[in-house]
Amino acid sequence: MVQLRVTDGTQVYFIDLYEEANIKLTLSIEDITTAETKSVFSRAFRVPATGNNNLFFEHAFMLMGTDYDVTVKKPASILVDGAEFRNGHIRLQKIYWNGDQDKIDYEIIFLGETRDFASTLGDASLCSLNLSSLSHVLNATNVELSWEAYPSTLDASGATITPSFTNGLKNGDIIYPLIDFGQFGAGTNANPNVAVTGSHNFTNNDLPVTRMKPMVRAKAIVDAIFDSTEYSYETGGFFDTDLFKQMYVSAWGDVARQTTNIDFSDNICEAIGDTTQGIGAGTVVLQTPVEIFDNNNNFNNLAQTYTAPLNGTYQFRGEALYTAQAETTGQPNARLEIYKNGGLIQTGSENWNQVITVIWSGALVAGDVIQIRVNETGVSDAAQIRDQKFQCQLAPGELNVAAQFDCDYKQIDFIKDLLTSFRLVMSPDKINPKQFIIEPWVDYIGRGDFYDWSDKLDRSKDLVIQPLFNDQQDIIYFDHKEDKDFLNKYHVDAYKYVYGHLEFDSGNDLLVGDRKIETMWAPTPMKQIRGASTTQKFIIPQIWSFESTENPYLVIKPKTRLLFYNGLNDNNHNYEWRLDTGANSPYAIHPLVSYSSDWPLTDTGQILNWFNDIGYWGDAVAGFPPQGGQSMYQTYWSAYISSLYDKNARRVTGTFILNNADLQDFTFDDIIFIDGIYYRPEKIMDAPIGERSQVKVQLIKLLDFKYRAT
Repeated sequence: MVQLRVTDGTQVYFIDLYEEANIKLTLSIEDITTAETKSVFSRAFRVPATGNNNLFFEHAFMLMGTDYDVTVKKPASILVDGAEFRNGHIRLQKIYWNGDQDKIDYEIIFLGETRDFASTLGDASLCSLNLSSLSHVLNATNVELSWEAYPSTLDASGATITPSFTNGLKNGDIIYPLIDFGQFGAGTNANPNVAVTGSHNFTNNDLPVTRMKPMVRAKAIVDAIFDSTEYSYETGGFFDTDLFKQMYVSAWGDVARQTTNIDFSDNICEAIGDTTQGIGAGTVVLQTPVEIFDNNNNFNNLAQTYTAPLNGTYQFRGEALYTAQAETTGQPNARLEIYKNGGLIQTGSENWNQVITVIWSGALVAGDVIQIRVNETGVSDAAQIRDQKFQCQLAPGELNVAAQFDCDYKQIDFIKDLLTSFRLVMSPDKINPKQFIIEPWVDYIGRGDFYDWSDKLDRSKDLVIQPLFNDQQDIIYFDHKEDKDFLNKYHVDAYKYVYGHLEFDSGNDLLVGDRKIETMWAPTPMKQIRGASTTQKFIIPQIWSFESTENPYLVIKPKTRLLFYNGLNDNNHNYEWRLDTGANSPYAIHPLVSYSSDWPLTDTGQILNWFNDIGYWGDAVAGFPPQGGQSMYQTYWSAYISSLYDKNARRVTGTFILNNADLQDFTFDDIIFIDGIYYRPEKIMDAPIGERSQVKVQLIKLLDFKYRAT
């Protein structure tokens, strides 16, 4: 007996199914033509509009007639003889209505946890993450402390320390590396320069501490993303490796600026409305019950009030789309107003049928209460507002690290970029489907259970054997995102491709076309600090643009970067640089980030580019080769690509006699053995649940594979 159990809050429903049509599932975890992660299983099917089903769908999907909320998903389980077979969620896809037969069907799709994880994150950006545990005061003491993060063997004074993953600021999750972000204004004397020549350089003048911009350990970001959901990932996997813990993500601001925005404290917040709000003549409170972020819980989403936690300067902004119909007696108008402790302190401009806003900046004392209200000042019919927004944009407090991220960079895109860069497989654990196994493809494939399906093959049906490369394109371009900083722009102008670009050419005359594999973060070529000679070891990232000799070193809004922290590096004592109020300033060492896990480059180090591209510090630096290391393609992609394009690679499609017991514990790292050949499963299509039946299965031949029983 097959049942579909759905949970809506605390209420459990069993959906009525058509007796003659069992639920069928298609199982897969990736599309080998695109290398994209997919839901582990998916299938759309119809269920009848019984009284029981109508009760559920009308309540869960806010169904009115044939209209419903398409964004709703509900947790669901498929049961076979009372035992859970698969967990996932359902969405209402379509409603079929036949007037002649007076018949209604609901088409629902049952999706696995991977897709549900993605939909849970939705459009949330990195800058809305709750990283309150990483909040800190931006001062020289904390900047110096951050430099002790792994793998540094030195502290800011140059004394030797023992490397540890918990060393440094916030257990090493925050670093402040030395990077040249350019300067505002023309000429070489506009602000202290991260340079070693000129009268206004940071070897003679203290660099303001706000010129140090933070980077966040990639693992801390991954953990925060998973912590915002009901999902987790298996410990001991790729995200727990020493290599990944050495990787950091740039938090260099959402606009072009030379300094860290210290006004983005942990006391800022944002909340939005989730429904249309009806209004009438007079003043009503702006309803924004959905908190996007509010790390310190200053915003009360029931009372719609923000309570100032500290004395200082604040800035608030409100926004809403106001719509109304005019009456014959006058034109409708509305405005937003900001109240402090119940008294009006700021009014926005009056508008009709458009977005209305209000902004206020000023001093508050701890305990002051801010609220935003809507005041309809004209006469109208059917007045309402939607797309409501309450923002505390500036506030005193510790630095809000998440607010320094690019707000256009979504959390789900960050996860996808990690999956892409390191060719990770993301598969739900068969025991706990809300916990993912996340491993590089090269480590995942063939690590699961062994099954001999030789006697399950239906030999009365055709067994289709075809070259695997038939579904591939002739050329694959691997790229990071192009950026406009000087070195990246120079590289594109000189070589016509993005730094670290790799082009895979199959060399197969039977194939045509191309495709692109790309991340949303940009590469980071490096060179000597400004003013240093070509023999100097003082090599750092240069994140500025050059338009002309009159406007050099211009500040830009850089795209997000992923880099290794290499610890405090010796400048060979050629230069010492200064940081304002730094206890150990001047420094003969500098905190370095680079695209290589090893510094200087080595042949065995991991680099974060697709191709081992040229090092712009040149070949005149003793002991610092301009090229070296294993590219992302070499380490994580080459074996996978070979498995697709090898002349002996085969996809075998056959019909197998399977039941739910065969698929109960099945995962895509399993090994399928048929007539003396080992395969990895690619796709199981339309498997009927709860019965033994013919199922079409796609398998991929494992090349040079030797199974060893454990």
